[in-house]
Amino acid sequence: MSSQQKKICIFWLETSFKHKLQEFTVKNGKPLPIYNTIEVSNDHPPQFRSKVWVGFEYMIGSTHHIKKKAEQAATKLAYKCLSKYAAKELLLSIRNS
Repeated sequence: MSSQQKKICIFWLETSFKHKLQEFTVKNGKPLPIYNTIEVSNDHPPQFRSKVWVGFEYMIGSTHHIKKKAEQAATKLAYKCLSKYAAKELLLSIRNS
């Protein structure tokens, strides 16, 4: 795989969870995600951590040297948690009907 192909592949992976989370919230009638990224250390390189709010729920991602990676970690966590929770709710409603 060429260097250019790797960059395109990494870009797609990084943007896909933000896109998936936004689609999920719209499809399930939830408010759109709100993102907040802060610098948690002044070291060189700096450390960043992101939070993602969806309604009253929020998730905190892991700390990263790159701001975009911190945002992506929080977004990935939010998407996985919310979609897993929605799947459990759907399964319970099917069982109860």
